[in-house]
Amino acid sequence: MDPGGYRGRTAIIAREEWRQVIRLVISNQRGGVAKTTSVANFARYLADRGKRVLVIDTDPQGSIGTVLGLKPAKYLHDFVVYNHLFKDCIVEACPGVDVLCGNRETVKTEEIGRAHV
Repeated sequence: MDPGGYRGRTAIIAREEWRQVIRLVISNQRGGVAKTTSVANFARYLADRGKRVLVIDTDPQGSIGTVLGLKPAKYLHDFVVYNHLFKDCIVEACPGVDVLCGNRETVKTEEIGRAHV
């Protein structure tokens, strides 16, 4: 348990300071319900207020990368399946917002994950 009593809700960062981590999932099986738009806007909102944001796009359409105009060299699939370094798979969308983009290969990542459960 960390000093603040937030077991499982904090992360150790440089200089061994404790900061609270918020995990927020925006998900819906239906398309066209503004998931990507909500994520992009909320990420920017938090970054503008000094928070560091990591967006992980698990959508095989890779919409968040397209909306933000990102051109990643590596994707979620590369990180999970081929064990590429995390820092090599994220792209900075704007100051304070990093993105791990999904693409068509994300479907294969899901299938591999289900096979190992």
